[in-house]
Amino acid sequence: MLFDAIEADVHGKEEFVQNMAKRIQEMKNDINKLDDYIRVLNFVNGMLPQIGANARPVGTAINDGFGVSPSDNQIVDSSEPMLGGVSFISGTIRQEEEERLKKMVFRATRGKALCHTRTFSQDGVDKVVYMVVFQDIANTADRVQKICDSFMGQRFDVPELARVAEVTTQTTKDITKSRDLLKTSELQLKEYLYGINHNRNRDGADHASTLEVYAWFVAKEKAIYNALNMMKSRASTYIGFLWAPIEKE
Repeated sequence: MLFDAIEADVHGKEEFVQNMAKRIQEMKNDINKLDDYIRVLNFVNGMLPQIGANARPVGTAINDGFGVSPSDNQIVDSSEPMLGGVSFISGTIRQEEEERLKKMVFRATRGKALCHTRTFSQDGVDKVVYMVVFQDIANTADRVQKICDSFMGQRFDVPELARVAEVTTQTTKDITKSRDLLKTSELQLKEYLYGINHNRNRDGADHASTLEVYAWFVAKEKAIYNALNMMKSRASTYIGFLWAPIEKE
């Protein structure tokens, strides 16, 4: 039936659009994550005069799309901290969680850690980039890391301080490429939606959109079956009272 063909066509196009929208949202999330990482690197770089160039980031770098890999960075592993040295952990969280993070860090370290923060806005959401600086004594690094991981934000593994500028430059290039790809994908989806909704005759005249035609057809089919449901069924026919305009009689 024609209705079945239209339904199958609509479902196929709907599934394609939903998949495209899902991929676009994933791309936006990845870009936001890269943007958070850039802000963390810039914040760490700006804090170096205060914390000292000998401070070391805690954690093992992972290759998570930020141009950082374990073989490229000599970073202190939290399982083997530099006892007595100054270390730090950095990441991003929502602004409303800032005070709770500071309180939890203060209690866990008994006031022996400093929590530096800077607010920023991303897609209309107020967020905070944080940097927890502490002295590696006993299991301080493990406790601070567990606290940071308990929040809904993102904790980042910072590269060796000497390579922060290099990684920042590379990550900035990755963000530019990702945004260009996102823009292209959004444009393709927009053109596809215009394409399936546009109905142009051979003579070049514009007609009703394809989606409007589908809506009219579905409404007509529903009206027909609604009228049939109100009629009495016989062996092979239906009987009932109907009305129609006189000119169509």
